[in-house]
Amino acid sequence: MSLTPDHQRCIFSFTTILLQNALHDALSAGEVMNGTRAFQASVREVIDAFSYSWNRTKSVTAGLPLEVLLACFEWLEPQDRVNVTHVSRDWRAVAIAEPTLWTALV
Repeated sequence: MSLTPDHQRCIFSFTTILLQNALHDALSAGEVMNGTRAFQASVREVIDAFSYSWNRTKSVTAGLPLEVLLACFEWLEPQDRVNVTHVSRDWRAVAIAEPTLWTALV
């Protein structure tokens, strides 16, 4: 999905107002740069949190009981068990928390 021109105009307008309000007391270009960097970091945090939340609720495996997910992991070869720890935070937490997945590895 891409943003419509109306969405883009709204984001631009809203962002401009936020920056103007946040930086209205800035006395130097350095303060403006620091403020915009902090603003960018905040926006990135919001985007990351939204993405994480969306991925958790829309994931095909999100509704699986942990026991089923673990049973699937048990069928994997050792290297593939390592690979699943890189798929998502949830899969990593589930895999690492189950010692039986790792005790047989040499």
